[in-house]
Amino acid sequence: MYRGQRAEGVFHPATRTLTVSSGPGAGTYPSPSAAAMAVIQELNPDRSPNANGWSFWRVTSSGEELKAVRRAPGAH
Repeated sequence: MYRGQRAEGVFHPATRTLTVSSGPGAGTYPSPSAAAMAVIQELNPDRSPNANGWSFWRVTSSGEELKAVRRAPGAH
């Protein structure tokens, strides 16, 4: 939720990309931060869109920040 609007997405651990599947900023981004910045830019264009995507996005099943499921590149 950002500014009362819900954006939903899917994080792809293998590529560390995030696809915003519904809501503002829909599209595929090279990182969670890029996806977060797209949502912010669309809903609040007067604000600097800088954001840490690992903290911006929440895991639906747990409510935790996305960083809770982050793993190092190449980790199994």
